[in-house]
Amino acid sequence: HRNFTRFLVVARAGDAEEARGPATKASIAFTVPHRPGSLHEAIGIFAAETLDLTRLESRPIPGRPWEYRFYADVRGGADGSWDRAMARLRALGDEVRILGRYAEAKAP
Repeated sequence: HRNFTRFLVVARAGDAEEARGPATKASIAFTVPHRPGSLHEAIGIFAAETLDLTRLESRPIPGRPWEYRFYADVRGGADGSWDRAMARLRALGDEVRILGRYAEAKAP
């Protein structure tokens, strides 16, 4: 009853947006410097830009003991806040990868 399946649509640039509407959600991967407070700073960027951080998880980085890559899902950003947040995150972090931007599916 509460089980949902997620699907990924692969398409040429522009094709998916035409079919589903504007991108309102994104999945990203990022790292932060290995120092106290850097993750707090990164999360604060999303809050300052009024983006909704809906998922955050960490995975160890192979070959870099005690360092982690963070994976996040973010909602919002239609007003330009997405671009500002990514610029600020890139300035803070070592690595920022946008895994995909897509229209958010509504639950039935």
